[in-house]
Amino acid sequence: MSGTSIDAVLPLTLKDWQRAELLFESLAHNFSDLGTVFIVCPDRQVEAITQRARDLTLALTLRVLPESTIVPEFALTPKLGGWYRQQLIKLSMFEHVDSELYLTLDADIICSRTVNASDLSPNNLGPCFVIEQELRRHWYERVERVLRVRAPRRGILHNVTPAVLHCGALLELKQVLNDKSARGEYSKGLRGLKQRWLAFKARNRQEFASWRVYLAGATPWTEYALYYTFLEATGRFSKYHFYSAYSIYDIERSLWDAGDKGARLATWDPTAAFIGAGPPWFVVAQSNTGIDIDAVRQKIEPLLHAIKR
Repeated sequence: MSGTSIDAVLPLTLKDWQRAELLFESLAHNFSDLGTVFIVCPDRQVEAITQRARDLTLALTLRVLPESTIVPEFALTPKLGGWYRQQLIKLSMFEHVDSELYLTLDADIICSRTVNASDLSPNNLGPCFVIEQELRRHWYERVERVLRVRAPRRGILHNVTPAVLHCGALLELKQVLNDKSARGEYSKGLRGLKQRWLAFKARNRQEFASWRVYLAGATPWTEYALYYTFLEATGRFSKYHFYSAYSIYDIERSLWDAGDKGARLATWDPTAAFIGAGPPWFVVAQSNTGIDIDAVRQKIEPLLHAIKR
């Protein structure tokens, strides 16, 4: 790890900038040794987001990068959905960060307690929290088809964003997928046809990486199910991660749904997530609930700045 800090990646579009401002405030307030926060945005929005980042008066190091710098393969898949674009960005950032491990973020994350790089990467290993329930079976069925392996653990759910990924693990994933691509080991059915078509379009183009072409053509899949299943199925997990007894984000006190006609916000009380020390260090106010960011801020801002630590 570079020094004692840990970098972070935030895929972002202009429509989520206000949510991201609350995230930035919380990181500046609570994260003592955060390295660079890499903001990765659509190319056409780089100038506008860069200006907004410059206007922030916070003790953060923000660096805005165009999507095409991180995943040039988007040029091959212009209709690829935003969720899959975010996932490829998060996995691809290992080639750009300065720290050995890095934190993945979304605009709807809030850092609720004091935290540092050592908390998130004890002994240079990333914590992985597993829910022992079959909540997203289809995620794992999909990545089994992509990786052409059987998930060694069924009926579980690995933690999602925010998460800590290891650059060494992603380098190994890259190498394995490059080898699969070179051997033509693609998925069966339509997924495999898409992979072959993208590989054909990318041929003799040095700016395109085989492993990202392989994944871009293999959708649908989800990044954490793919990442952790790869490590578990190939016996690499303990080199880079440990199974933690805690999640780094507060599952119970996060806002996951809007409820009936948005009534969930009225009863949402995240106060306890901001009190005390230790994990969990983050809460989620999920943007796809449709709840207005100003309403979320009214709940969060007094807690962020008023609670004694």
